[in-house]
Amino acid sequence: MSDRHIQSLIHRRVQVQRAIEAERASANPESLRLAQLKKVRLLLKDRLARLSAHAATVIDGPRQANVGERRRRLRARSRKS
Repeated sequence: MSDRHIQSLIHRRVQVQRAIEAERASANPESLRLAQLKKVRLLLKDRLARLSAHAATVIDGPRQANVGERRRRLRARSRKS
């Protein structure tokens, strides 16, 4: 993914956050609208996290991305001892 795409996702997330704040501040906030906005915000957050993890894999290589798997293996070995 390009930097432009990531920046557009970040910008969209900020817009959604502002919309959530505006809806909360309104005299009569709509709970359905808030729920929808929060869902969109969470989807954007997850998408950005996935892109960030993918970028780490590309930059650092698959060995760095598998740190969690190595830790699990080490823990399993220590339990056997």
